[in-house]
Amino acid sequence: MKSRTRAVVVSTAFAVASLFAVAPASAESNGDQASRPAIFEGALYADGALYGTNLNGALPAPNARNRHSFDDLYVATNGVEGQRPVAEAAPGRGYNGGRWAVVEVTWSDPSAAVELTSKADVDMYIEAGLLSAVEAGTYFSCPLLPVK
Repeated sequence: MKSRTRAVVVSTAFAVASLFAVAPASAESNGDQASRPAIFEGALYADGALYGTNLNGALPAPNARNRHSFDDLYVATNGVEGQRPVAEAAPGRGYNGGRWAVVEVTWSDPSAAVELTSKADVDMYIEAGLLSAVEAGTYFSCPLLPVK
């Protein structure tokens, strides 16, 4: 990986990690899960419910054969202040265990933004032309945990 590309990936991983209020793992490995405490408070939304997280670290970019093994994690670039990331899937059927591809979503008119809490919300506003989405090129492991 080129130095500049690595810097962008690490920078985006740090930005995503800051949303979860946990220490980011090295982009070189999955790190030591035990060294980062799990967050059992609401850190992100999935299917309209809040979940906690345990950031394990950066992952290599998927290829055409394994992209389906990552779920999308929607991170708003503008809109409602305090908007938490929104996971495509929650633990259960269709959940890939916490392997995420970051997708940046942007409101065309930030003053019309509402809080997003599910993939259905994201899809509805994209279909209405009010929200656009672009894959950010950041991939990481971060299982979802029930809020305690």
